[in-house]
Amino acid sequence: MIKKSVNSLSIVGFLILMLMLLLSGVALYLKHYGLSIENLYLYYAGDEANYINPKNFPSIMKTFSPHILVLPLSFFILFHIALASKSIKKEQIKYVAMFGFGSAVFDVLINFFIGLSFAIAVIKIFIFILFELSMIYVLVMIFRKIFSENTLS
Repeated sequence: MIKKSVNSLSIVGFLILMLMLLLSGVALYLKHYGLSIENLYLYYAGDEANYINPKNFPSIMKTFSPHILVLPLSFFILFHIALASKSIKKEQIKYVAMFGFGSAVFDVLINFFIGLSFAIAVIKIFIFILFELSMIYVLVMIFRKIFSENTLS
């Protein structure tokens, strides 16, 4: 019994950190771009009126580099917890995992192309929202399982 409660507690701690990671991602997104698609585009394309330099490869890599490690590792752990907790059906978790990972990859890679077109900025916002929703879905399902049964088996 103690082992299950310690496992649940450590998993809840990890899930809270994941939730904080997602919320900080949203906060940073709003800080850099706001709610305007135009602000997102100008952040990457540059804006002389507001003294914003266009983003180039090295400046985008400063953001891209930490995401290379954090996102796959977070996905790996989160989806393994979801599989172990049986909070989401195995077939369903496969699709959510592919969708979440795919949207994360596109969300990070699309930053290299936003300065080319305003339409790409629209796609970026859409992909970011899909990524956040897929992660929140998995977190909610795991939390629901833990608190409804207070067990991970």
